[in-house]
Amino acid sequence: MPTTIITKPLATDQINSAQMVIDMRDDIYLLKPKRYPFLNFLNEMGKEQCNAPKFEFISDVLQPKQTLCTGNVVATATSIGVTTSTASIAKKWDIVRASASGVNAESTFIILDSTPTASTWTVNRLGSQTGGLDTAIDSGATLTIIGNAMAEGTGKPEGRITQTTNAYNYTQIFKHIVQITGTMQATKTYGQDQKAYQRNKIGQEHAVDIERAFLFNPTYSIDTTTAGEPRRTTAGLLSYISTNATTVALTTFKGTGATGGYIGYWLPLMEKLFEYGSDTKICFCGNDLITAISTWAETKLNIQSPVVQYGVKSFDLVTPYGTLKFVRHGLLTGTFSGLNLFVDPADVKYRFLGADDKGSRDHRLETNVEEPGYDGLVDMYLTECGLELHNELYHGKLVLS
Repeated sequence: MPTTIITKPLATDQINSAQMVIDMRDDIYLLKPKRYPFLNFLNEMGKEQCNAPKFEFISDVLQPKQTLCTGNVVATATSIGVTTSTASIAKKWDIVRASASGVNAESTFIILDSTPTASTWTVNRLGSQTGGLDTAIDSGATLTIIGNAMAEGTGKPEGRITQTTNAYNYTQIFKHIVQITGTMQATKTYGQDQKAYQRNKIGQEHAVDIERAFLFNPTYSIDTTTAGEPRRTTAGLLSYISTNATTVALTTFKGTGATGGYIGYWLPLMEKLFEYGSDTKICFCGNDLITAISTWAETKLNIQSPVVQYGVKSFDLVTPYGTLKFVRHGLLTGTFSGLNLFVDPADVKYRFLGADDKGSRDHRLETNVEEPGYDGLVDMYLTECGLELHNELYHGKLVLS
């Protein structure tokens, strides 16, 4: 090998680079977007153990008190057609108010004087209870049951009761491994200990995968064929929420006036969202919604300073119907930047399967699970958990397309 002669003072650009000691920090700066705030929230609200991979819960509602008139009804009529699916909500001697477009519209009070059938109510006017209706009712009018009016000396009224519904979900098994060869363990490296670092990093990836499942998973399922053993998935928020759901173009949502986002879409959604459940709800939101509401903020919104509550940092937005806690979600970007999920904190629960011989199946780190003879280390994170959500009407979804 020829000798290199240096004819000037030795400087850093002349010395053999292999001789220079690299100034490397001991820390590895891992990029950690805010990827699992929903999981943090569920942890803060308290987890609940289940004793089987299928966990069940029962829901119920109060009796509905509104239905619709299905045809034009003339004054003096003694029967009206109603929506078949809700006709049975009425009973004898109920007082009903008919309204075409709200409480200020011209309306008629009627009283039922016979047991309702599947699609027809026999009715009469109040007072003398003769002569049929005193005012015509339009097709599509809302019929609201005010209450029952019984005469003196009468017996018990007819009974009505809602039937409870059974709902369920499954736990899903999540696994991630930390794998380091023996040679790598024996090699001196910059940065912190590789085993500790990789455990920390893979543990976070494990949590992110659970977060994705709780947000995006389709409806629950169980597969007993392809894997040879049962493989279950837990239903996520997207598969649960269907009623209080609004989809609107982002440009329209940013608009102003009666057809713009605030009046045309935001307030109607808030009215539906807060009709049931808690007066405070959490919105896990994407970037598009934050951008949109920022254009309304000066004149239309009451936004409070950020606080940490339920284990996540949020800012409060006070609406005429209730308070929303906005949490910007790190997974609701790109394709999902227009997705926004509204959750009632009192009616959602993290469920995990109880302990086996190795301990709890909730975010467990099993060490040294490598095969005999493997030259290296294998650790494994294991979680078997699922999402329980009650009363779908308490929650909501807004998609900005």
